[in-house]
Amino acid sequence: MVRRCFIADPGQTIVSVDYKAQELRVLAALSGDPTMREAFATNADLHQVTADAAGVDRKVGKMANFLVAYGGGAKKLAENASISFLAAKRVLESFNRTYPKVDEFSEKIQNEAKNSGYVITPTGRRLPVDPDRAYSALNYMIQSTSRDVTCRGLINLHKAGFTPYLRLPVHDEVVASIPANKAQWGQKRSLA
Repeated sequence: MVRRCFIADPGQTIVSVDYKAQELRVLAALSGDPTMREAFATNADLHQVTADAAGVDRKVGKMANFLVAYGGGAKKLAENASISFLAAKRVLESFNRTYPKVDEFSEKIQNEAKNSGYVITPTGRRLPVDPDRAYSALNYMIQSTSRDVTCRGLINLHKAGFTPYLRLPVHDEVVASIPANKAQWGQKRSLA
């Protein structure tokens, strides 16, 4: 909705650059899970990898991937995917078998939150986490690290001369209004 409020300035064109699957890539990096990292390294469809491992369709695999990242459980997956609780439980068990390092990392982060009331991001930021809601610690870590990656990207865009053109960062995307005669320049520079 907000994106539609932005139009290109006269003589310019809107350019959008995003981080493909940023949050799940961050999860793969933080957890060090080899299967998840391999999927990204080979440009495999992670949602399909998850779905195939669980014997479900891609839509359910995608829901499972994000549900784990957001700290959800079988009940939420059952509701969102319109499947039985038992089926949802099996999908999440399959997820944990397929990506065991994600489960280990999640447990570690949750234990940190329970014991200290916070987690520390890779960039050193301390994030308070309610020990009674320790299940949210993984999501805090993923969201915060994703934000740090996006901010680093904005700094790199500034260094590359994009500051006058930047319009809006949206989660894992940056929107710019580039002079039409520089659109190719903008695309090449932003992907570098």
